[in-house]
Amino acid sequence: FLGSLVAQYGVEWFLWKANYATRAVEQIGPFSFRGMMLYYLAAPLAARIIQSSEIGNMSEEIYNGSLNRYLIYPVSFLRFKLAAGSAHASVFLLQFVLVLSLFATFAGIPPECHITAGAVARAAPAILLAAYLHFVMVATIELVAFWADNVWSLIVITRYLTGLLGGAMIPLVLFPEWATRVLYLLPFPYFIAFPVETLLGIAPPGGWAGGMAVMTVWTVVLTAVFHATWNRGRYRYNGVGI
Repeated sequence: FLGSLVAQYGVEWFLWKANYATRAVEQIGPFSFRGMMLYYLAAPLAARIIQSSEIGNMSEEIYNGSLNRYLIYPVSFLRFKLAAGSAHASVFLLQFVLVLSLFATFAGIPPECHITAGAVARAAPAILLAAYLHFVMVATIELVAFWADNVWSLIVITRYLTGLLGGAMIPLVLFPEWATRVLYLLPFPYFIAFPVETLLGIAPPGGWAGGMAVMTVWTVVLTAVFHATWNRGRYRYNGVGI
């Protein structure tokens, strides 16, 4: 965890340090350099919490036949996988709180960021709902393994789109206004940008309530798609693996 965090944060530090110096500005978009570094510290940590589900495991279990055990468990497949993902997310949540606390202690919170009790209270349900939304989206893609021999390429595409359109590579607040309004109608910004912006006190397009409403609609739709895919796919499953 520390190795990946230091490596990724180091790259962002030198990249944006050069960017601010070359442009000879104190602020890019709503962020000072310190604010930008706080964003790039919070974004991957929040992404680890939200994307904590065991990506790749479900399709692998379909391929090797180990899905059999879930068919006889006295609990639904969806609930079992959610519980397993929650265990991973709890560890990442502790890392998130610890690292941000250290940043606030030694570097201080930039003036453009407003991490208040209200912001934390709004960010908490946003992270929880985003984690569930991400799970059902990726799980539905993995269930394509009932019909296809390889779904890994679909998962890689999803990861790339999440990074690009979700705010991991570039903060969405730096995009043109029309682009951010369109992007916030898609599910991807809610996996990274929306929870982080909410926590930092930066109002996303449409506000917090509007974002939660859009995320709720996507959650209902993708949950229905997941159940439909699972109910049809399991009847094609032969349980012997390949």
